Amino acid sequence: MKGNFSRKNALFWGEFILAAEQLYKRGEKDPVGAVRLPGQWRRTQNIAMQARVEFLHQSEFIGFTARDLDNPQHEAIVFHGSQTIFDWIDDFEFSLDSFPYIGTNWSSDMPVRTEYGFTQLYESLRFTDVETGTVQSLAQFLSTVSNEVSYTVAGHSLGGALAALHGAAVGYRGAHVTSYTYAAPMVGDKAFAEAYQSLVKTSYTIVNKPDIVPKLPGSLLQYDSIPQMILINSLEYPEIKHCLTCYHHLTSYLYTLGCSDCDLGLCRRQTRQS
Repeated sequence: MKGNFSRKNALFWGEFILAAEQLYKRGEKDPVGAVRLPGQWRRTQNIAMQARVEFLHQSEFIGFTARDLDNPQHEAIVFHGSQTIFDWIDDFEFSLDSFPYIGTNWSSDMPVRTEYGFTQLYESLRFTDVETGTVQSLAQFLSTVSNEVSYTVAGHSLGGALAALHGAAVGYRGAHVTSYTYAAPMVGDKAFAEAYQSLVKTSYTIVNKPDIVPKLPGSLLQYDSIPQMILINSLEYPEIKHCLTCYHHLTSYLYTLGCSDCDLGLCRRQTRQS
Protein backbone atom coordinates (compact mmCIF):
# COMPACT_ATOMS: atom_id res chain seq x y z
CA MET A 1 0.00 0.00 0.00
CA LYS A 2 1.09 3.58 -0.58
CA GLY A 3 -0.24 4.93 2.69
CA ASN A 4 0.03 8.68 3.09
CA PHE A 5 3.11 9.65 1.11
CA SER A 6 5.10 12.46 2.69
CA ARG A 7 7.83 14.26 0.79
CA LYS A 8 9.29 15.25 4.16
CA ASN A 9 9.69 11.58 5.11
CA ALA A 10 11.10 10.75 1.66
CA LEU A 11 13.73 13.47 2.15
CA PHE A 12 14.46 12.17 5.67
CA TRP A 13 15.32 8.71 4.34
CA GLY A 14 17.17 10.22 1.42
CA GLU A 15 19.53 11.75 3.98
CA PHE A 16 20.36 8.25 5.23
CA ILE A 17 21.34 7.22 1.71
CA LEU A 18 23.50 10.34 1.37
CA ALA A 19 25.21 9.31 4.62
CA ALA A 20 25.88 5.85 3.11
CA GLU A 21 27.41 7.54 0.06
CA GLN A 22 29.68 9.61 2.32
CA LEU A 23 30.87 6.45 4.07
CA TYR A 24 31.47 4.75 0.72
CA LYS A 25 33.65 7.62 -0.44
CA ARG A 26 36.06 6.88 2.44
CA GLY A 27 37.18 3.89 0.38
CA GLU A 28 36.92 1.35 3.20
CA LYS A 29 35.01 -1.92 3.28
CA ASP A 30 34.16 -1.32 6.95
CA PRO A 31 34.32 2.46 7.42
CA VAL A 32 34.95 3.62 10.97
CA GLY A 33 34.20 6.92 12.63
CA ALA A 34 31.03 8.91 12.96
CA VAL A 35 28.71 9.94 10.16
CA ARG A 36 25.89 12.43 10.53
CA LEU A 37 22.44 10.82 10.55
CA PRO A 38 19.15 12.68 10.84
CA GLY A 39 17.29 12.42 14.13
CA GLN A 40 18.58 10.33 17.00
CA TRP A 41 19.93 7.39 15.06
CA ARG A 42 23.08 5.33 15.61
CA ARG A 43 24.81 3.21 12.96
CA THR A 44 25.07 -0.38 14.20
CA GLN A 45 26.47 -2.43 11.30
CA ASN A 46 28.30 -1.88 8.04
CA ILE A 47 27.05 -3.84 5.04
CA ALA A 48 29.46 -5.09 2.37
CA MET A 49 28.95 -6.96 -0.91
CA GLN A 50 31.29 -9.81 -1.68
CA ALA A 51 33.01 -10.49 -5.01
CA ARG A 52 30.65 -13.14 -6.39
CA VAL A 53 29.94 -11.65 -9.81
CA GLU A 54 32.41 -11.08 -12.64
CA PHE A 55 32.34 -7.27 -12.64
CA LEU A 56 32.77 -6.91 -8.85
CA HIS A 57 36.40 -7.75 -8.20
CA GLN A 58 36.53 -7.17 -4.47
CA SER A 59 34.39 -6.74 -1.41
CA GLU A 60 33.00 -3.24 -1.08
CA PHE A 61 30.86 -1.19 1.30
CA ILE A 62 27.23 -0.88 0.16
CA GLY A 63 25.33 0.40 3.21
CA PHE A 64 24.61 0.18 6.91
CA THR A 65 22.03 -0.68 9.54
CA ALA A 66 21.01 1.78 12.24
CA ARG A 67 18.82 1.96 15.34
CA ASP A 68 16.56 4.78 16.50
CA LEU A 69 17.78 5.74 19.98
CA ASP A 70 14.39 7.28 20.74
CA ASN A 71 12.64 4.06 19.71
CA PRO A 72 14.96 1.01 19.88
CA GLN A 73 12.23 -1.11 18.26
CA HIS A 74 12.75 0.75 14.99
CA GLU A 75 15.70 -0.22 12.81
CA ALA A 76 16.88 0.91 9.38
CA ILE A 77 18.72 -0.88 6.59
CA VAL A 78 20.15 1.55 4.03
CA PHE A 79 21.92 0.95 0.69
CA HIS A 80 23.73 3.60 -1.33
CA GLY A 81 23.51 3.73 -5.10
CA SER A 82 26.03 3.16 -7.85
CA GLN A 83 27.34 6.07 -9.88
CA THR A 84 28.06 3.56 -12.67
CA ILE A 85 24.60 1.98 -12.79
CA PHE A 86 24.62 2.03 -16.60
CA ASP A 87 27.79 -0.11 -16.55
CA TRP A 88 26.18 -2.47 -14.04
CA ILE A 89 23.08 -2.83 -16.19
CA ASP A 90 25.22 -3.49 -19.27
CA ASP A 91 26.92 -6.34 -17.37
CA PHE A 92 23.70 -8.03 -16.29
CA GLU A 93 22.12 -10.67 -18.51
CA PHE A 94 18.69 -10.12 -16.94
CA SER A 95 18.01 -13.82 -16.52
CA LEU A 96 15.37 -14.66 -13.93
CA ASP A 97 15.99 -17.24 -11.22
CA SER A 98 14.09 -18.41 -8.15
CA PHE A 99 14.35 -16.20 -5.07
CA PRO A 100 14.74 -18.56 -2.10
CA TYR A 101 14.06 -16.03 0.67
CA ILE A 102 10.27 -15.75 0.39
CA GLY A 103 9.09 -19.07 -1.05
CA THR A 104 6.33 -19.24 -3.66
CA ASN A 105 3.79 -16.54 -4.32
CA TRP A 106 1.00 -17.96 -2.15
CA SER A 107 -1.70 -16.00 -4.03
CA SER A 108 -1.08 -17.97 -7.22
CA ASP A 109 1.35 -20.77 -6.28
CA MET A 110 3.75 -19.37 -8.87
CA PRO A 111 7.49 -19.47 -8.11
CA VAL A 112 8.91 -16.06 -7.26
CA ARG A 113 11.78 -15.12 -9.59
CA THR A 114 14.27 -12.26 -9.41
CA GLU A 115 17.12 -10.98 -11.55
CA TYR A 116 20.09 -13.32 -11.20
CA GLY A 117 22.83 -10.65 -10.85
CA PHE A 118 20.97 -8.60 -8.24
CA THR A 119 20.14 -11.77 -6.33
CA GLN A 120 23.79 -12.90 -6.35
CA LEU A 121 24.82 -9.54 -4.90
CA TYR A 122 22.06 -9.73 -2.30
CA GLU A 123 23.09 -13.23 -1.20
CA SER A 124 26.69 -12.03 -0.80
CA LEU A 125 25.84 -9.36 1.81
CA ARG A 126 27.84 -9.38 5.04
CA PHE A 127 26.91 -7.35 8.12
CA THR A 128 29.75 -6.20 10.41
CA ASP A 129 29.05 -4.78 13.87
CA VAL A 130 30.72 -1.35 14.03
CA GLU A 131 31.74 -1.83 17.69
CA THR A 132 32.68 -5.50 18.02
CA GLY A 133 33.61 -6.41 14.45
CA THR A 134 31.32 -9.46 14.58
CA VAL A 135 30.32 -10.53 11.07
CA GLN A 136 26.94 -11.96 10.09
CA SER A 137 26.03 -13.60 6.81
CA LEU A 138 22.73 -12.72 5.18
CA ALA A 139 21.16 -15.91 6.55
CA GLN A 140 22.36 -15.06 10.06
CA PHE A 141 20.99 -11.53 9.80
CA LEU A 142 17.60 -12.78 8.61
CA SER A 143 17.48 -15.26 11.50
CA THR A 144 17.57 -12.30 13.92
CA VAL A 145 14.59 -10.50 12.34
CA SER A 146 11.90 -9.95 14.97
CA ASN A 147 8.21 -9.24 14.51
CA GLU A 148 8.50 -6.96 17.54
CA VAL A 149 10.75 -4.61 15.55
CA SER A 150 9.70 -2.36 12.68
CA TYR A 151 12.19 -2.02 9.85
CA THR A 152 12.65 0.73 7.29
CA VAL A 153 14.65 -0.19 4.20
CA ALA A 154 15.91 2.52 1.86
CA GLY A 155 18.09 2.54 -1.21
CA HIS A 156 18.96 4.36 -4.41
CA SER A 157 19.67 2.80 -7.82
CA LEU A 158 21.48 -0.53 -7.32
CA GLY A 159 20.90 0.05 -3.60
CA GLY A 160 17.19 0.37 -4.35
CA ALA A 161 17.23 -3.06 -5.99
CA LEU A 162 18.91 -4.53 -2.89
CA ALA A 163 16.45 -2.69 -0.64
CA ALA A 164 13.51 -4.21 -2.53
CA LEU A 165 14.90 -7.73 -2.18
CA HIS A 166 15.76 -7.20 1.48
CA GLY A 167 12.39 -5.63 2.28
CA ALA A 168 10.59 -8.67 0.89
CA ALA A 169 12.86 -11.09 2.78
CA VAL A 170 12.45 -9.24 6.08
CA GLY A 171 8.68 -8.92 5.61
CA TYR A 172 8.43 -12.65 4.89
CA ARG A 173 9.71 -13.24 8.42
CA GLY A 174 6.74 -11.47 9.93
CA ALA A 175 8.22 -8.03 10.59
CA HIS A 176 6.56 -4.76 9.65
CA VAL A 177 8.54 -3.19 6.81
CA THR A 178 8.43 0.29 5.33
CA SER A 179 10.36 0.79 2.10
CA TYR A 180 11.69 3.87 0.33
CA THR A 181 13.44 3.23 -2.98
CA TYR A 182 14.70 5.88 -5.38
CA ALA A 183 15.56 5.20 -9.05
CA ALA A 184 15.53 1.43 -8.53
CA PRO A 185 15.50 -0.90 -11.53
CA MET A 186 12.96 -3.71 -11.79
CA VAL A 187 14.17 -6.69 -9.77
CA GLY A 188 11.69 -9.49 -10.39
CA ASP A 189 8.74 -10.92 -12.26
CA LYS A 190 5.02 -10.45 -11.67
CA ALA A 191 4.98 -13.09 -8.93
CA PHE A 192 7.70 -11.21 -7.04
CA ALA A 193 5.88 -7.89 -7.44
CA GLU A 194 2.68 -9.42 -6.06
CA ALA A 195 4.51 -11.09 -3.17
CA TYR A 196 6.36 -7.86 -2.38
CA GLN A 197 3.07 -5.97 -2.24
CA SER A 198 1.79 -8.44 0.37
CA LEU A 199 4.97 -8.55 2.44
CA VAL A 200 6.05 -4.89 2.55
CA LYS A 201 3.23 -3.14 4.37
CA THR A 202 4.17 0.42 3.42
CA SER A 203 6.13 1.02 0.23
CA TYR A 204 7.17 4.08 -1.74
CA THR A 205 8.86 3.40 -5.09
CA ILE A 206 10.00 6.87 -6.15
CA VAL A 207 10.62 7.29 -9.88
CA ASN A 208 11.77 10.34 -11.81
CA LYS A 209 9.76 10.46 -15.06
CA PRO A 210 12.74 10.85 -17.47
CA ASP A 211 14.95 8.33 -15.65
CA ILE A 212 15.30 5.19 -17.78
CA VAL A 213 16.73 2.88 -15.07
CA PRO A 214 13.38 2.14 -13.34
CA LYS A 215 12.04 1.02 -16.73
CA LEU A 216 14.71 -1.69 -17.03
CA PRO A 217 14.95 -4.63 -17.71
CA GLY A 218 11.34 -4.24 -18.95
CA SER A 219 8.15 -6.23 -19.34
CA LEU A 220 9.32 -7.87 -22.57
CA LEU A 221 11.79 -9.83 -20.44
CA GLN A 222 8.99 -10.80 -18.01
CA TYR A 223 9.87 -8.20 -15.37
CA ASP A 224 7.25 -6.25 -13.49
CA SER A 225 7.40 -3.00 -11.53
CA ILE A 226 6.63 -2.92 -7.84
CA PRO A 227 3.12 -1.42 -7.87
CA GLN A 228 3.41 1.37 -5.29
CA MET A 229 4.98 4.03 -7.52
CA ILE A 230 5.43 7.70 -6.65
CA LEU A 231 6.15 9.65 -9.84
CA ILE A 232 8.18 12.87 -9.78
CA ASN A 233 9.49 14.91 -12.71
CA SER A 234 12.84 16.71 -12.67
CA LEU A 235 12.02 18.15 -16.12
CA GLU A 236 9.86 20.68 -14.28
CA TYR A 237 13.02 22.11 -12.68
CA PRO A 238 15.08 24.06 -15.25
CA GLU A 239 18.07 24.22 -12.91
CA ILE A 240 18.59 20.43 -13.19
CA LYS A 241 20.73 19.41 -16.17
CA HIS A 242 19.01 17.36 -18.87
CA CYS A 243 21.03 14.15 -19.27
CA LEU A 244 20.58 10.47 -18.44
CA THR A 245 23.02 10.55 -15.52
CA CYS A 246 21.38 13.56 -13.87
CA TYR A 247 17.88 12.20 -14.36
CA HIS A 248 19.07 9.22 -12.31
CA HIS A 249 21.21 11.01 -9.71
CA LEU A 250 20.01 10.89 -6.09
CA THR A 251 20.43 14.63 -5.55
CA SER A 252 18.19 15.29 -8.57
CA TYR A 253 15.55 13.09 -6.94
CA LEU A 254 15.87 14.83 -3.58
CA TYR A 255 15.89 18.31 -5.14
CA THR A 256 12.73 17.45 -7.06
CA LEU A 257 11.16 16.20 -3.82
CA GLY A 258 11.80 19.61 -2.27
CA CYS A 259 15.29 19.56 -0.75
CA SER A 260 16.20 23.25 -0.70
CA ASP A 261 19.84 22.79 0.36
CA CYS A 262 20.76 19.77 -1.79
CA ASP A 263 23.88 20.44 -3.85
CA LEU A 264 23.16 19.49 -7.46
CA GLY A 265 26.88 19.68 -8.24
CA LEU A 266 27.61 18.67 -11.82
CA CYS A 267 23.88 18.19 -12.36
CA ARG A 268 23.18 21.91 -11.93
CA ARG A 269 22.37 23.38 -15.32
CA GLN A 270 24.62 26.26 -16.23
CA THR A 271 22.85 29.41 -17.38
CA ARG A 272 24.22 31.01 -20.50
CA GLN A 273 25.76 34.42 -20.10
CA SER A 274 24.34 37.06 -22.44
